Amino acid sequence: MTAIQTLSRPPAPDWLRARVYAGDLLIVRGTDPAAGLVDFFDHELRAAFACDAPTQAQFSMAPEDWHGVAARLRADYKRDRRAAQLMRDLLTAFGLDAGRTATDVPNLRAQPHDYSPGTDPRHTLGAHRDTWASNVYQQINWWLPIYPVTPGRTITFFPGRWDRPVANDSADWDLEAIRAEVLAARQEGREPDIRNTPDPREALDHHGSMPIVVEPGDVLIFSGAHLHASVPNASGATRFSLELRSIDVVDAQAGHGAPNIDGAAPHTAWRWFRRLDTGERLPEMGPTSVDRANR
Repeated sequence: MTAIQTLSRPPAPDWLRARVYAGDLLIVRGTDPAAGLVDFFDHELRAAFACDAPTQAQFSMAPEDWHGVAARLRADYKRDRRAAQLMRDLLTAFGLDAGRTATDVPNLRAQPHDYSPGTDPRHTLGAHRDTWASNVYQQINWWLPIYPVTPGRTITFFPGRWDRPVANDSADWDLEAIRAEVLAARQEGREPDIRNTPDPREALDHHGSMPIVVEPGDVLIFSGAHLHASVPNASGATRFSLELRSIDVVDAQAGHGAPNIDGAAPHTAWRWFRRLDTGERLPEMGPTSVDRANR
């Protein structure tokens, strides 16, 4: 069982990494950079949905229109310099050294009420470990709600499986091959079969999961090796949340990170991450923990 630690200010980076690699969930309350991100995205969402209550916009729009706006926003903010700078401000406010930190792109997630699985699986994610796909055991996730969440509209964890293997299909999952298939399908005018993460190959006891509720302006920090999922949203409002993934380059080079319990991804996604100081993609950094475990 991992611990939940609630903090009133950002901790020392070395302590943060050690606790996250050990499986703790860290909640840092009300920091100014997080509040700045919330204000920025609140303004952007109000403009995009042309209303003062973006969490209710889905009920006054045609479904295809709502999903079109959500998809555009998701794509746009992965490349938005203002969002990237605000995320950089957050990480540096937490004391992360830009010279040894690399990040993935900001990810704005919109999970509508009464999600229909046939619409877009990127809105509601099933149980998974990010490391099943990335194979990067230094990956730290930063999660921020833009508007208030509830136990029925948030992210949930399976802390009892932190150090217990889950049968999964990560050995057969290749994001680059999936992206190539999606591109080919769209060029051929057919609907792509989007599969956002590797999947468990065993039934999971969702009664043992633990929804986490934090306030806008708080930051939830956790390892990419944690088994987690979206709570199916039947709350009467859309959940908007922001995610960023970071890694410590020094730890990655040294092989320090969370344990690999059950991952078997065929590749390591170093190139998903760019250095915070130069913007350069990370190069290959040698054997992963999966490689070591399989020797």
